[in-house]
Amino acid sequence: MLSAMTHISRIALAVVTLLAACSSGTDITRTDDDVEDWVAEQKAAEKDAKARGSKLPQPAPQPVARPATPPQGPTPWPKPCTAEWYQLVEREVGVADAHGHGPDPGSAEWMSAVEHRLGVRDDASFPEPGTPTWCDRIDQLVAQKHHRP
Repeated sequence: MLSAMTHISRIALAVVTLLAACSSGTDITRTDDDVEDWVAEQKAAEKDAKARGSKLPQPAPQPVARPATPPQGPTPWPKPCTAEWYQLVEREVGVADAHGHGPDPGSAEWMSAVEHRLGVRDDASFPEPGTPTWCDRIDQLVAQKHHRP
């Protein structure tokens, strides 16, 4: 267990040192010789501490950085049938292929593909594509299928 704690302490010390160096603009690049020297020093200190029956000194806890302003909640879902809504539905439903090729969001072809992806293209009772009612129904389906509130 002591070995695991020592390993965790080393990692914590390395992280604190790295963060301090990054924030001060210090060059943090190391050569293999630097790393080997550091490891040798750590092993020697460990051996010395074991011989004395004491623990290695632990670095002082560092304060956790907090953002100046608290993060806001998720971005609200845009109003249906807007250009922003078409883009978000595209991301949720995934009409385009992996390379971003596909019909333009909001086009008749795109609306047909969205209906197909959501399994309602052959539903005769489904509203006419592009109408506000169609957008509202698609919005509801996306919310249900993609766990959006």
